[in-house]
Amino acid sequence: MAENVYDSNIRINSKLEPAGCVGDLGWYNIRFTLWAMNWKMPREVRGHILTERSAGKGLAPVPMEYSAEMIFDDNTSASFYCTFLAQYQNWVHVSGQKGWLQIPNFVHGANSHEQVFELNNEVVPVKCCKCWGRHNKSEEYSQHANMMRNFANQVRSGKLNEDWPMWALKTQQLVDACLDTARR
Repeated sequence: MAENVYDSNIRINSKLEPAGCVGDLGWYNIRFTLWAMNWKMPREVRGHILTERSAGKGLAPVPMEYSAEMIFDDNTSASFYCTFLAQYQNWVHVSGQKGWLQIPNFVHGANSHEQVFELNNEVVPVKCCKCWGRHNKSEEYSQHANMMRNFANQVRSGKLNEDWPMWALKTQQLVDACLDTARR
């Protein structure tokens, strides 16, 4: 982030976002990990604030660079690193005894119409819509538009996704646990 951004960016203001990069960038990593683990919480969390900064006088510092490891009951582990100090990048790599999966740009894809992932050295394209071959610069099928469309459809139909509150609560609990272990 540019130096002048620190004065006005809520992600660095401890009164508005006390979790800093963990509450912003790390949130996506934690959410993905919970999803991959079928929403099971880890038995142990270890976190490290590598760099922190205050947005001004009287404001507590927030994490600017952070790493964590989460250990689950079956001895599966997950780790992540997030930072406001390096060029933006977001990718996931999952590995196991029988193979691996890599998802580039898992938060904000470079092209919202043709995402790809790699599974055991094979690139797999994913078409997001029925507009194949007719793409324009429209954000009609971006993750943000799809999220709002999904929410509006739930409100309109009255059939809410009952898992959303659990997903949000577990994600936030793990964000808090990551920060707590780092600050202890």
